[in-house]
Amino acid sequence: MLGQLSYATEVTALLCMAFFHWRNRTRRSLLLLVLLVGVVAVETVNHFQLLPRHGLALLNGVVVFEFCCYALFYRWSIRTTWHRQVLLAGLVAFLTLAVLNSLLGQSFTGTIQTHTYIGGALLAIVGVLFYFHEVLLVRAPAMPLYKHYYLWVSMGLFLFLAADVPVMMILNYMIEHQISLAEWPVLSVKLIASSMYYLTYALGLAWTRTE
Repeated sequence: MLGQLSYATEVTALLCMAFFHWRNRTRRSLLLLVLLVGVVAVETVNHFQLLPRHGLALLNGVVVFEFCCYALFYRWSIRTTWHRQVLLAGLVAFLTLAVLNSLLGQSFTGTIQTHTYIGGALLAIVGVLFYFHEVLLVRAPAMPLYKHYYLWVSMGLFLFLAADVPVMMILNYMIEHQISLAEWPVLSVKLIASSMYYLTYALGLAWTRTE
């Protein structure tokens, strides 16, 4: 049930982002649209088990793609030079981690790469915090905060990742120690947090006209 809800909110987010990009036509909206197309495509493949043998590889691949997109999105969204440099360095470090983890740590095709995921999530959280600093302290708001579409999305992303990072760490521990996932349904927390994040694409669209 929660899996179906999460999938439905992802499709909803994609449709909302497609409409927002059609209305605004910016490179940031295009980037988020491409990101959501990738996420929904992989989730569709996994949801309907179209390529069961390649499910983990697709999941790990979209994780790397997703966090690279978030890093670029927030780098394009801020003007503070050293924040931009930190995000660029973080992106390089994340890609290095993804390669080393695949070669020396967790199999790209045989397991969920939690180390890569946690590294990418931390990079995205830093990007969100830099964006909050930019919007709230650096720029003089030209319109009420609730009308900033990307602020809605960023708040949802921050809350989702803040919940998901400890969940992934717990999952990694349970997998390594062969603990049954039925003993602690942490995946439910992940699916609920994911659904709430993707719903912000629709909630933000209801309040905003542009960014």
